Amino acid sequence: RLQEQLWAGNDDVDVEGNGDNNNAGAVQDFVRQLLDRDNNDNNNDNNNGGGGDGDDAGDNNDNENDDEASEASDDDVDAAERQRDAIDGGIAGEVRDEQQIKITRSLKCPLVLYFECHDDLDELLCPGNPILKRGTTVFIGLDKNTKLSLVFHQFCKFVNSKIPKKKKGAATVNVDAVKLSDFEFLHCTLLDASHTVEASAMMKNDRIKVCRERSKERSAKAEVLRAQRESDRKYFKDLRQLLPDPSPGGMGCDVVLDCRGKVVDERGFSQNVLATTVRANSVLISQRCKWLGQKISAAREDIRRRA
Repeated sequence: RLQEQLWAGNDDVDVEGNGDNNNAGAVQDFVRQLLDRDNNDNNNDNNNGGGGDGDDAGDNNDNENDDEASEASDDDVDAAERQRDAIDGGIAGEVRDEQQIKITRSLKCPLVLYFECHDDLDELLCPGNPILKRGTTVFIGLDKNTKLSLVFHQFCKFVNSKIPKKKKGAATVNVDAVKLSDFEFLHCTLLDASHTVEASAMMKNDRIKVCRERSKERSAKAEVLRAQRESDRKYFKDLRQLLPDPSPGGMGCDVVLDCRGKVVDERGFSQNVLATTVRANSVLISQRCKWLGQKISAAREDIRRRA
């Protein structure tokens, strides 16, 4: 194409002579543009494929960007937890990832459990402690094989770290550190501290209710229920003794009812009863159902006549 333009320019010059050199100037401009374009392409190729140092620098920049993105995502997670009013309670024990690297962030642990105060425990156990107020949520990171006792101790350790400091000139208030025996931890049922998280069928982000220790109240309630059941048994025993007991076996019944009924119900299903005979007391039956009392009296008269 360049050669054609040059020929065209030369032809114009030969035909027209020196009278008009515009076409020749246009060819020179066109050649200059092509040369500038080639130089730009070469510079771009050198920049893109410039050697190992440039590639290594680019890789380092990518790694730095990935690290910054990871840190930014962690910060976003922490910010989300703060918005949910959840407080970081640390890590229970020593937790390592798949590369056996120690984990230092609780939200990076394989499991995270949330502890929520079900009652206002600060007034009973540790006055002025903000962690023991009703509705306060604390999350603790742990491994799936960690025992619950270690997790509970971490919760108590975190609560004790938030005990308010005494101010100068203020009245002296004895604030004792909380202990594991001061709390009860519930997740559907009362959790056993000797079990692991996996044995307790707990999953990530499960919520555990923290209540004050109520073993004495449960024992008292169980004793009340036991006494009630014993009273009920004695009541029904005394009630049975009020009924006439003409049978020699002392079973409290003097008649046997043969309840045939329907062998097949309206839907075509069988009743599948093992026996149709039912023992009963004639005094109770006669008082509650006059028709059945008359049936019993008629059956007795029939037996007397046959005898």
